[in-house]
Amino acid sequence: MPEPFAGVAIGAGLLYGAPAWGFAVGWAVLSALLIGHALRRGMPFSASWWAVTVPFGTLVPGTNALAARTALPPVVGAAVVLFAVLVLVWVVVAAATVRSALSDVADEIGPPRRTVRA
Repeated sequence: MPEPFAGVAIGAGLLYGAPAWGFAVGWAVLSALLIGHALRRGMPFSASWWAVTVPFGTLVPGTNALAARTALPPVVGAAVVLFAVLVLVWVVVAAATVRSALSDVADEIGPPRRTVRA
């Protein structure tokens, strides 16, 4: 892209990217609080937990791009922290998925259940 247009594109990207990132981080904090509340109240595992990884999976590269463009220490730090959170979420959800799958398999190969006929 020729230089005058490249500068405008970068400026427009930052003008849009910074507020969008702020909104996304606000959403992530609210989401984390609500999920934490639900877990404390005994929310059982379901495959829908994987839906949590998608927003974080898009927030992390967006944060990395913003950090690379601005080189602001708080944004760079946020990129590192959010990446660690993403890895943690993936590990927790993957472990719960495996545990659930193994539990379902154990239920299926266990002794047959008696059915009561009326």
